[in-house]
Amino acid sequence: MGEATRSSRRKARYRIRAALAAALAAALAIAVVAPANAVVVSVCTIKANDPHASTHYSGTINSVGTISCSTVMTELFIDVTLEKSTGASWSPPSIDYFGQSYLALNAATSCSNGPGTFRTRVNYTLEFPPGFTPVYTASWLYSPWKSVACGLTLAAAPNGTAAADARATADDDAVTLTIMSDGTVTAS
Repeated sequence: MGEATRSSRRKARYRIRAALAAALAAALAIAVVAPANAVVVSVCTIKANDPHASTHYSGTINSVGTISCSTVMTELFIDVTLEKSTGASWSPPSIDYFGQSYLALNAATSCSNGPGTFRTRVNYTLEFPPGFTPVYTASWLYSPWKSVACGLTLAAAPNGTAAADARATADDDAVTLTIMSDGTVTAS
């Protein structure tokens, strides 16, 4: 057999092997990388509402925390605290509900504790329906600091300075959790 024939056969075998390897790699990439078409199953929004002089309960400064989900969760837990920049705080007993989609809790103090600068702190836990990852999530968030005197609410930080707590900004007074059909949960 001539040298040209052997070289031609080697090149042909190389091209066949290269083509088979490329086809196998493409098949594996499709099998491993192609995600399922996940869709949104539920959305939960957790809010720390701004402290304010109440119009519902005369003579009080109120703060409200809420959890609102588009579907029923296995468990919802919320703890709300009204914090004053001096270090004082007021908190009702936390609440823990099962098989619900909405939860709200109010923390309040007498107007005699104002005027002052206040914020709402919300601690929360959500347990998702079976089959989701993570099974539960727990965290906290703050409303911005607000200067409150009964009948008047103004945006402010303690002692007229910028808020010292990085979480105490207008962007951080709500968290949205998106629950996908593939079992994943993302926060934004």
